[in-house]
Amino acid sequence: MIQRQQHTTMRIFAYLIGLLLPNIVLAQGLTPGLRLGASYGRMDGTAQTIIRDEWYPEGSYATSERFRWRALIGGYLDIQPTNVEWLRIEASVDYEHAWGPSKNDPMEFDRARNHDFEYVDWFNGNTANSADSLQYRLWFNYSYVNIGLVTNLYFIGSDEFRLGPSFGFNVGFNVTPKDVTYRSNHPDLGPDLQIQENISNVLRGKTATWLIGGIGAQMGSLDLFARYRLGLNDLVITEANSYNFIDNKNSARVSWFFGAGYRFKKPDSPIKMAR
Repeated sequence: MIQRQQHTTMRIFAYLIGLLLPNIVLAQGLTPGLRLGASYGRMDGTAQTIIRDEWYPEGSYATSERFRWRALIGGYLDIQPTNVEWLRIEASVDYEHAWGPSKNDPMEFDRARNHDFEYVDWFNGNTANSADSLQYRLWFNYSYVNIGLVTNLYFIGSDEFRLGPSFGFNVGFNVTPKDVTYRSNHPDLGPDLQIQENISNVLRGKTATWLIGGIGAQMGSLDLFARYRLGLNDLVITEANSYNFIDNKNSARVSWFFGAGYRFKKPDSPIKMAR
C-alpha cells in the first residue's frame, strides 16, 4: 500500500513536469534566485493513531494538536515561457525544518513548548493542573526537501510592481523520518528517552504532497508570496508495534507558506512587454 502511494505521487509529479518541460526548454527568460520563508501548519489525526477508544473511556483524558512554525530556505528558477508575457513558472527546491527540542535535548517538560501533540491523563479523578496527572508531548521534527512547480499569473501591475494568483504542486521528501521527540512530566513511569526511541521506530514520516494556491508579487528583483497548502496524503507510517498504535491518516490538511525571494536579475515587465 505504502509503495503504491509513493509510486502514484511520483507518476503525478513526472506528468506535471512533462506538461511544463516544453515551455521550460523554449523559455525566453530563465532567472535563478534564492528565497527564505516559513510555513505554519498542523498534522491531524495523531490522537486517533495513538489512543484506542475502547481502552480509554471518554472523559478520562484530553488531547490537543497544535499548529507549528517551520523554517524554509532554498532556491528557485523563474521561467518565462515564449510568447506568454504575463506568465511565470516557478521551479523550486527548498529545505524545510520545524523548530523544537532535539531528541537528545535534556529540556525539562515545563519548558518544552511549540509541540505538535499533547496528552493529559486524568486518572484517579485528577485534573490537568494536578501534578499527579500524566502529561506528555510529541514533536514531529521532520525535515523535508521540497520540489515544487508553481504557476504565477501576473495580470495586475506596472513596470515596477506586478501581482497575481498562484497555483501549483509540491512534493516534500522526508529526510528525517524517525525524528520524533517525546517529553513527559512523569519520566519515573517510563524513561522518556526509551519511550521516545520506541515511538520513533513506530511512527515514521513519509513523503508529503501538497496542492498550492495563493498570491504572488514581483517588485524589481524581489519576489513575495503568501500561499495555502492543501495536504493530499498520509504523513506518517504506523509500523507494527506493542503500543497498540493503529494505522491512521495523519495529514497536514491546512498549512500556509510565506516567504520572499531575490532573483539575480530583474526581468522585463510582462505588462510593459504586452503593450
